[in-house]
Amino acid sequence: MTTTTTDPAAVSSRSLTSNETRLVVDTVLRTVPGVELLVLEAIDAAPAGFDLDALVTPDAEPVRDLLRPLVHAQLRPGAVLTPLTVTHKGVTWHALTAPIAVTDDVTAALLVLARPSYEFSATEREQLATFSRLLSHVATQSATEAGLLHQRSLDELVTKVANYLMATTVTTRSDALDWVTHLLAESFDADVTFLRRNDHAARASILLSEWPLRTDVPDPDPLQVISFDADPVLASLADLQSPKLYGEPDRTDEYSDIVRDAGEPMPAAGICVPLLRDGE
Repeated sequence: MTTTTTDPAAVSSRSLTSNETRLVVDTVLRTVPGVELLVLEAIDAAPAGFDLDALVTPDAEPVRDLLRPLVHAQLRPGAVLTPLTVTHKGVTWHALTAPIAVTDDVTAALLVLARPSYEFSATEREQLATFSRLLSHVATQSATEAGLLHQRSLDELVTKVANYLMATTVTTRSDALDWVTHLLAESFDADVTFLRRNDHAARASILLSEWPLRTDVPDPDPLQVISFDADPVLASLADLQSPKLYGEPDRTDEYSDIVRDAGEPMPAAGICVPLLRDGE
């Protein structure tokens, strides 16, 4: 059985952020009449820990789809924010966008307002700019708090692993490493985790532990000992000094053959983190 514990500080932070954004949104809707669409649009994701209850009436749902590519174009670096218009079923919808900026004035998302038939006045545009600054302040606070909570969780994970490994003996070493790879998979929501040792004398990467444990391991196992010369991806790990991200563009035919021979699914992306001793 798995027990999930919710951090009270995280709950309190999310509740405070939600109340602040709700207050700003309610003020927008009272101040700017006729709004049927009020959403937050981002290329990837909204600022960490930042929640905004969207307003999308049934008539505005297809309008949102029409506006999305225009809004995303305004999210590009250096883009100028100008009023937008789209037409749906013979009705012209007018939209305004305002930046939601986080630390270092980086625009993380755009606040989008739209209504049918009526353009926005200069006064309403100024009001939206004020509201976006208020929401930017909330977003900055949320991102900072989310970062601190994430760092605390990471520190707790490192401490938990260190305490467990300190009690490990030669006879329990294999089980302990399996426990660590399992914990890392759960903590980072990874499909696969593994621990490999570099044998520089033999110029090979040696598998020490993996999660999930394979049930149908071929003999010999192509993943157990892999020469650095067998694949450029593994060769790049021989002297790795810092974490490195790998994606589909990095995949080679040699690497694909090794994974396929092992009967494993092909990972879409991953990260390699070196464990260094004396700089190696």
